[in-house]
Amino acid sequence: MDIKKFQEIRVETFKYWLKELDRTRVAGELSDNYSESYVCKWQKELTKQGQHCSFLCSIADWLDNFSDLLDDKRYDDLGTDDSEVLFRYYTKIMLIASEILEDFVYVHGKIKDIKKKNLMGKDLEQYGFKEGEFEQLSSFINSVGKHKTEKENYHVHNHHLKHEFEDFGDESHQNQIRLNGTFLEYRG
Repeated sequence: MDIKKFQEIRVETFKYWLKELDRTRVAGELSDNYSESYVCKWQKELTKQGQHCSFLCSIADWLDNFSDLLDDKRYDDLGTDDSEVLFRYYTKIMLIASEILEDFVYVHGKIKDIKKKNLMGKDLEQYGFKEGEFEQLSSFINSVGKHKTEKENYHVHNHHLKHEFEDFGDESHQNQIRLNGTFLEYRG
Protein backbone atom coordinates (compact mmCIF):
# COMPACT_ATOMS: atom_id res chain seq x y z
CA MET A 1 0.00 0.00 0.00
CA ASP A 2 1.35 3.39 -1.00
CA ILE A 3 1.05 5.72 2.00
CA LYS A 4 1.20 9.40 1.16
CA LYS A 5 3.20 11.76 3.30
CA PHE A 6 1.30 14.50 5.07
CA GLN A 7 2.92 17.10 2.80
CA GLU A 8 1.51 15.44 -0.33
CA ILE A 9 -1.97 15.29 1.14
CA ARG A 10 -1.79 18.89 2.37
CA VAL A 11 -0.56 20.28 -0.96
CA GLU A 12 -3.11 18.33 -3.05
CA THR A 13 -5.94 19.34 -0.71
CA PHE A 14 -4.87 22.99 -0.73
CA LYS A 15 -4.83 23.09 -4.55
CA TYR A 16 -8.26 21.43 -4.68
CA TRP A 17 -9.62 23.79 -2.00
CA LEU A 18 -8.53 26.93 -3.85
CA LYS A 19 -9.67 25.68 -7.26
CA GLU A 20 -13.11 24.45 -6.21
CA LEU A 21 -13.94 27.59 -4.24
CA ASP A 22 -12.45 30.03 -6.76
CA ARG A 23 -9.95 31.36 -4.26
CA THR A 24 -6.31 32.28 -4.85
CA ARG A 25 -3.43 32.79 -2.45
CA VAL A 26 -0.15 34.29 -3.55
CA ALA A 27 2.90 32.64 -1.98
CA GLY A 28 3.87 34.53 1.16
CA GLU A 29 0.45 36.19 1.54
CA LEU A 30 -1.59 35.59 4.66
CA SER A 31 -5.04 35.98 3.11
CA ASP A 32 -6.88 34.63 0.08
CA ASN A 33 -8.31 36.59 -2.79
CA TYR A 34 -11.86 35.29 -3.00
CA SER A 35 -13.37 38.05 -5.13
CA GLU A 36 -14.39 35.49 -7.78
CA SER A 37 -15.77 32.96 -5.28
CA TYR A 38 -19.40 31.91 -5.04
CA VAL A 39 -20.03 33.90 -1.89
CA CYS A 40 -18.82 37.11 -3.55
CA LYS A 41 -20.92 36.37 -6.64
CA TRP A 42 -23.97 35.85 -4.40
CA GLN A 43 -23.19 39.10 -2.57
CA LYS A 44 -22.84 41.00 -5.86
CA GLU A 45 -26.31 39.78 -6.86
CA LEU A 46 -27.74 41.03 -3.57
CA THR A 47 -25.95 44.35 -4.00
CA LYS A 48 -27.61 44.78 -7.41
CA GLN A 49 -30.93 44.45 -5.55
CA GLY A 50 -29.84 47.03 -2.97
CA GLN A 51 -29.30 44.45 -0.23
CA HIS A 52 -26.35 43.24 1.78
CA CYS A 53 -25.84 39.97 3.64
CA SER A 54 -22.98 40.28 6.12
CA PHE A 55 -22.99 36.50 6.57
CA LEU A 56 -21.66 36.07 3.03
CA CYS A 57 -18.79 38.49 3.62
CA SER A 58 -17.99 36.86 6.94
CA ILE A 59 -18.04 33.32 5.55
CA ALA A 60 -15.72 34.27 2.68
CA ASP A 61 -13.26 35.75 5.16
CA TRP A 62 -13.69 32.95 7.73
CA LEU A 63 -12.73 30.36 5.09
CA ASP A 64 -9.20 31.83 5.17
CA ASN A 65 -8.79 29.74 8.32
CA PHE A 66 -8.85 26.58 6.18
CA SER A 67 -6.37 28.09 3.76
CA ASP A 68 -4.09 29.01 6.67
CA LEU A 69 -4.01 25.40 7.85
CA LEU A 70 -3.58 24.00 4.35
CA ASP A 71 -0.76 26.46 3.59
CA ASP A 72 1.12 25.68 6.82
CA LYS A 73 4.28 23.72 5.96
CA ARG A 74 5.40 23.11 9.55
CA TYR A 75 3.80 19.67 9.71
CA ASP A 76 5.00 18.37 6.33
CA ASP A 77 7.47 15.85 7.73
CA LEU A 78 5.03 14.27 10.16
CA GLY A 79 4.23 10.59 9.88
CA THR A 80 2.17 7.96 11.63
CA ASP A 81 4.37 8.23 14.73
CA ASP A 82 3.14 11.80 15.17
CA SER A 83 -0.50 10.88 15.66
CA GLU A 84 -1.10 13.27 18.56
CA VAL A 85 0.10 16.29 16.56
CA LEU A 86 -1.88 15.19 13.49
CA PHE A 87 -4.94 14.72 15.71
CA ARG A 88 -4.63 18.32 16.90
CA TYR A 89 -4.24 19.49 13.29
CA TYR A 90 -7.40 17.71 12.16
CA THR A 91 -9.25 18.86 15.29
CA LYS A 92 -8.59 22.45 14.21
CA ILE A 93 -10.10 21.66 10.81
CA MET A 94 -13.13 20.05 12.44
CA LEU A 95 -13.68 23.02 14.76
CA ILE A 96 -13.60 25.49 11.87
CA ALA A 97 -15.94 23.26 9.82
CA SER A 98 -18.29 22.98 12.80
CA GLU A 99 -18.54 26.74 13.24
CA ILE A 100 -19.23 27.24 9.54
CA LEU A 101 -21.89 24.51 9.52
CA GLU A 102 -23.53 26.02 12.60
CA ASP A 103 -23.67 29.40 10.85
CA PHE A 104 -25.31 27.85 7.80
CA VAL A 105 -27.85 26.09 10.03
CA TYR A 106 -28.69 29.35 11.80
CA VAL A 107 -29.01 31.38 8.61
CA HIS A 108 -31.08 28.63 7.00
CA GLY A 109 -33.39 28.64 10.03
CA LYS A 110 -33.80 32.41 9.82
CA ILE A 111 -34.58 32.27 6.09
CA LYS A 112 -37.10 29.45 6.52
CA ASP A 113 -38.46 30.86 9.83
CA ILE A 114 -37.65 27.66 11.75
CA LYS A 115 -37.38 28.26 15.49
CA LYS A 116 -35.76 25.08 16.87
CA LYS A 117 -32.11 24.42 16.10
CA ASN A 118 -32.49 20.66 15.61
CA LEU A 119 -35.29 21.30 13.09
CA MET A 120 -33.11 23.87 11.31
CA GLY A 121 -30.43 21.22 10.79
CA LYS A 122 -32.90 18.56 9.65
CA ASP A 123 -34.44 20.95 7.15
CA LEU A 124 -31.05 22.10 5.84
CA GLU A 125 -30.08 18.47 5.38
CA GLN A 126 -32.51 18.27 2.45
CA TYR A 127 -30.25 20.58 0.44
CA GLY A 128 -27.07 18.68 -0.37
CA PHE A 129 -26.78 16.13 2.44
CA LYS A 130 -27.91 12.52 2.62
CA GLU A 131 -30.52 11.83 5.27
CA GLY A 132 -28.86 11.89 8.68
CA GLU A 133 -25.49 12.95 7.22
CA PHE A 134 -25.46 16.45 8.71
CA GLU A 135 -26.32 15.12 12.16
CA GLN A 136 -23.67 12.37 11.89
CA LEU A 137 -21.00 14.88 10.88
CA SER A 138 -21.98 17.23 13.68
CA SER A 139 -22.00 14.38 16.21
CA PHE A 140 -18.58 13.18 15.05
CA ILE A 141 -17.06 16.65 15.38
CA ASN A 142 -18.69 17.19 18.78
CA SER A 143 -17.58 13.85 20.21
CA VAL A 144 -14.01 13.98 18.89
CA GLY A 145 -13.02 17.62 18.89
CA LYS A 146 -15.44 19.62 20.99
CA HIS A 147 -17.55 18.44 23.93
CA LYS A 148 -14.88 16.59 25.85
CA THR A 149 -16.77 15.77 29.04
CA GLU A 150 -19.99 14.33 27.69
CA LYS A 151 -21.03 10.67 27.43
CA GLU A 152 -18.53 8.44 25.67
CA ASN A 153 -16.68 11.20 23.83
CA TYR A 154 -13.08 10.73 22.82
CA HIS A 155 -11.52 12.80 25.60
CA VAL A 156 -13.42 11.33 28.56
CA HIS A 157 -10.94 9.64 30.91
CA ASN A 158 -7.69 10.98 29.51
CA HIS A 159 -5.42 8.46 31.21
CA HIS A 160 -2.22 9.82 29.64
CA LEU A 161 -1.84 12.50 32.30
CA LYS A 162 0.26 12.07 35.43
CA HIS A 163 -2.70 13.31 37.46
CA GLU A 164 -6.25 13.47 36.21
CA PHE A 165 -9.63 14.61 37.39
CA GLU A 166 -12.20 11.91 38.07
CA ASP A 167 -14.46 11.54 35.07
CA PHE A 168 -18.19 11.95 35.37
CA GLY A 169 -19.72 8.65 36.47
CA ASP A 170 -16.47 6.80 35.76
CA GLU A 171 -14.86 4.30 38.10
CA SER A 172 -11.99 5.48 40.27
CA HIS A 173 -8.51 5.17 38.83
CA GLN A 174 -5.10 5.61 40.42
CA ASN A 175 -3.65 9.15 40.39
CA GLN A 176 -7.04 10.83 40.19
CA ILE A 177 -7.90 14.17 41.67
CA ARG A 178 -11.53 14.22 42.75
CA LEU A 179 -13.71 17.24 43.37
CA ASN A 180 -15.35 16.40 46.69
CA GLY A 181 -17.61 19.15 47.99
CA THR A 182 -15.38 22.11 48.71
CA PHE A 183 -11.94 20.47 48.50
CA LEU A 184 -9.79 18.36 46.22
CA GLU A 185 -9.00 14.80 47.21
CA TYR A 186 -5.95 13.13 45.67
CA ARG A 187 -5.93 9.36 45.19
CA GLY A 188 -2.34 8.41 44.60
